[in-house]
Amino acid sequence: MKMASALLAKGISFFLFVFMSILIIVTFLQVFFRFVVHFPAVWTEEVARMSFAWLIFLGSAVAVREGTHLTLDMLAAALPPRLRSIPRYWVLFLVLALSGVVSYAGASYCVRSAGKTAVTLPIPSNCVYLAVPVSGTIMIFFALEKLISFRAGKGEAEA
Repeated sequence: MKMASALLAKGISFFLFVFMSILIIVTFLQVFFRFVVHFPAVWTEEVARMSFAWLIFLGSAVAVREGTHLTLDMLAAALPPRLRSIPRYWVLFLVLALSGVVSYAGASYCVRSAGKTAVTLPIPSNCVYLAVPVSGTIMIFFALEKLISFRAGKGEAEA
């Protein structure tokens, strides 16, 4: 599972690089066309928004794996050392449950919006909506990995 997780994280990192590059290039083009050419390219806003959505959702999945989401550990720090793992278990279970809800709701919305196209581009609008169930499923995988490794005592699982 560790190797699959590392491979998945590497693939996601590649896509994060691609989406960040697209976002920067398209935003530059948007500014260039609007202020230099004086002819706004309307498609650039939609591509930037789609890239940003994928960037945010895939980045959130990586943050679950790396344990870099914002946490408040005042409660855990106030507990005796033996009990400090309990809040981390709860947080991982909450991440798991909420990721399941996000995946289900996102997939449901993708199905309901099938057949619609983007406003300025001839692509399905599901291209952006698909980021939600995909990243939710990846978050489930990473949260399960953290729970298994934490339970097996292979190190501290950051929530």
